Amino acid sequence: MRTFNQLLRGAGIHPAEVSLLRHQTERGGRTPNWLWENDREGFYRYQSTQLDRPVFRNSRYWASFVSPSKHQTLFVGLFECAVRPDVVIDWDDPLGGGPVGDGKDKPYLYYQCTPIPQLSEWIGRLKIEWGNAQRQWTQYAANDDKSIAGGVQRRAPASAPNANSALAKTLSLLGFETRHRTQKLTMLEHAAGMIAYLKNDTTRYPMVIHPWYDAIADRLHSLPGVARDPDRVFYINSNMSAFPVYQDPSRATSSRYGIALEAKDAASLGRLILLLERYRTISTPSGDVIVGAGDNGTTERASYRLARIGQGKFRLDLNQAWNWRCALTGIELQELLRASHIKSWGDSDDGERLDPFNGLLLAAHVDALFDRHLISFSDEGRLLLSARLSETLLRRLAIDPVNARISGLDARHRVYLAHHRARMQLL
Repeated sequence: MRTFNQLLRGAGIHPAEVSLLRHQTERGGRTPNWLWENDREGFYRYQSTQLDRPVFRNSRYWASFVSPSKHQTLFVGLFECAVRPDVVIDWDDPLGGGPVGDGKDKPYLYYQCTPIPQLSEWIGRLKIEWGNAQRQWTQYAANDDKSIAGGVQRRAPASAPNANSALAKTLSLLGFETRHRTQKLTMLEHAAGMIAYLKNDTTRYPMVIHPWYDAIADRLHSLPGVARDPDRVFYINSNMSAFPVYQDPSRATSSRYGIALEAKDAASLGRLILLLERYRTISTPSGDVIVGAGDNGTTERASYRLARIGQGKFRLDLNQAWNWRCALTGIELQELLRASHIKSWGDSDDGERLDPFNGLLLAAHVDALFDRHLISFSDEGRLLLSARLSETLLRRLAIDPVNARISGLDARHRVYLAHHRARMQLL
């Protein structure tokens, strides 16, 4: 019988780096399993607020489980987690509805948890034997190698029908041909040279397009019947060989990334394909870039630089750093958020353009003021106003000109903020 630790080792992760979390609390008639099935964002928030305990702090990875029924332990993902003591928990408990940690003697901390692709093929389908200690909901993986309940049920072979065969047929009518298929993904190529991938095992945001299309994110969001995966900025999978490399400095291996979408009907899908074809050539500060199969012909340095087009990877960095919220207003609607350079793209060198500490995640109206140097920030995050901006106008934009500030700044932001303040004084 195979065990969970054997799966971890097979994915290149040592069990000594992993904590096991079995979420089973019930509050207000809700359980973590209900959250995972009905409110995925709420589940992630629930999981990310925990007490200051070694089992959370000392492990690089959390293997997360829920209980669909009594004594069942269902795997729902592997996360790379790190404590963020600078983040203020100002949201309600998604499970019970009251303040996070209400009634507890010790305060809760925010742990930034990023889903990773390892073992993603087992999400929602792998169950383990938790053992007799049902109330002990956290454990170190290295201390107790969990048996897999009923053995490992392997995924169907690549030749078997997949969840999106009907979608693949519709795409074939729109000019796509199947080029390659793995157990997880089907690679499609359009007559115009565009590449798309289909997830074989889920109908939830099943189509993955090139990440450089993040440059036209506003147009994608405005398409009727087309929606982008709200749980993550990018879908990450090492099998998408036609897409750019995703390299996180904290990870030993690289992967690939793209934008996961879904279209509610054939008409919506047709509009999406027309938009992708129309904007296959994207103008960038590094020149025009053609999105498609020719991307792999660029040099490694050019690929790394151009992978930032539309602030794609840069936006991902800022979303993670600022907890998916505007750094000033706390607005969390992704369609309204902008990945804003502090020192502008034109004034920055290649290294500064890629540096997440040269960025703030800001709501669109705040970004507009910041980009035009009508506002800036002190090293401590205090809001600074240009003489050309009135406090009355700022209040009409629901920004408190006296008390508004951003928190969570790092010392590495300071050199960029100093440059921005100097530009504001010159204008």
